[in-house]
Amino acid sequence: MAPRGWFLPVSPGTKFVSVGGAIANDIHGKNHHRAGTFGCHVTRFELLRSNGERLTCSPAEHSQLFRATIGGLGLTGVILWAEFRLKRIVNPYIDMDHIRFESLDEFFEISAGSDQDYEYTMSWVDLLIGGKNLCRGIFMRGNHNQSKTLASKPVKKRLPLALPFNLPSFVLNSLTVKSFNELFYHAQFSKSVHKSFRMIHSSIRSIPYTIGIACTANEVFCKYQFVVPFENANAAMREILGRIRRSGEGSFLTVLKNLATSNRRVCCPSRGQG
Repeated sequence: MAPRGWFLPVSPGTKFVSVGGAIANDIHGKNHHRAGTFGCHVTRFELLRSNGERLTCSPAEHSQLFRATIGGLGLTGVILWAEFRLKRIVNPYIDMDHIRFESLDEFFEISAGSDQDYEYTMSWVDLLIGGKNLCRGIFMRGNHNQSKTLASKPVKKRLPLALPFNLPSFVLNSLTVKSFNELFYHAQFSKSVHKSFRMIHSSIRSIPYTIGIACTANEVFCKYQFVVPFENANAAMREILGRIRRSGEGSFLTVLKNLATSNRRVCCPSRGQG
């Protein structure tokens, strides 16, 4: 769609998602505070019920099934085809700011000043540092580039990243995670960096392979996400981040970002693939 001047209204952090899965899980992206979830942009779909019946569902036709299927985890039937709205873009590039922050309070300050003017916002967070600041990280915000010149720029294809074997489980430990976080945070020398890049979804086929987890019968790779009301987000996040840090189980990939409903803002950290 991008070469034709269109883009998904909501896109997750990985490209290995089907349209039916996006509807069934009502996925969100980095622009939730502006665009909502994927289901907000679905206009209709055909549903195959367990009795063999095929129904076209929309806000006006079989509306209860339409609403129940979006976020229904596939329990209402199989989605055979779907129609959804796209968004117009000039080129596939994003103008992005990377801003380092040194505390939870600074994250909220930058976030409050970014939600109105930037479509995409998120932050990588390091939870393994000490002190009253609780966390540090890099806040990322961006908008679609509007240059027509970049629209004709050739795009190099990237090979998918995958390892054909599991690395030993000891490769991933508190020392290596702290080392990675230290390098990632200080890889950006200045407080703020502005750059343009092509919007590319993750090509990582296997998260456990990539981070080096060799799971045994007693081990699992856990991704944990939660949402707290924005009104009490600062206090709630201080308690939550403090507990995570005291447990010593901080992740090398922790995401903190703002979400929004129709008239309510909420704050959501995501541990794992965003």
